[in-house]
Amino acid sequence: MLKPGHVLLLGAASLLPSAGPVRAAADDNAPQAFTPPSGPMVLSRTVWRGLHDGKAIKVTRSYAVTIRADGDGYLVDGQLIDTAVDAPAAVAVLAELERKRVETGVFPFRLDRTGRIVPGPAPADHRPTARAAAGLVGAAPLPEQVRQQSRAVLDEVIGAARAGTAWPADLFNPVAAKGEQSREVQLPDGAKGRIAVSISVERRSAGHVPHSFERTVTTSLGGTDSTTRETWTMGPR
Repeated sequence: MLKPGHVLLLGAASLLPSAGPVRAAADDNAPQAFTPPSGPMVLSRTVWRGLHDGKAIKVTRSYAVTIRADGDGYLVDGQLIDTAVDAPAAVAVLAELERKRVETGVFPFRLDRTGRIVPGPAPADHRPTARAAAGLVGAAPLPEQVRQQSRAVLDEVIGAARAGTAWPADLFNPVAAKGEQSREVQLPDGAKGRIAVSISVERRSAGHVPHSFERTVTTSLGGTDSTTRETWTMGPR
């Protein structure tokens, strides 16, 4: 089960450079001139989160996206067109809640002239969503064993949907094809943890949006590892 310390570490993971790796391959660690796609595209983000029993939940959200010139940068606008959730039967109720969830606050956002995401407002507080989901699980006509299992992995399901970290700043114009970075993090309760982040990018050439951008975040705390893997894919609509 995802522990409170892991939640803290996942939040801290956003402090690591998204693709400013210790070791980089194929590209210089400097952004290339950005050439946005000429027409609409489909951007899909898939998140895998390992659960405490060795199984995993997979959440994919697909968006119809446009990128257009805006001042000295670009405006990215889009709308959700599909949500798919693959989860174990024990968390089927929560998976259905995630499929039906109305997502807000993702678009629009800006890119600077090099294609890097311009930081926006802080992410929304998802605790009300978690409390609402817990209430629905408690009220659902479920066998007690299934109800207990659902409650036990509630935080993991919510975490899988939200991933705990921001989109990579250089998602649309990566500075490296591959990279790794790790650091030790001091937690408020005095414990220490480690965050390891690796990326892998596939694209036709520097300066263009990639075909895929994969990021794996592994948090280690008290001898227990928790891994979240995210993949963004982009292509013409």
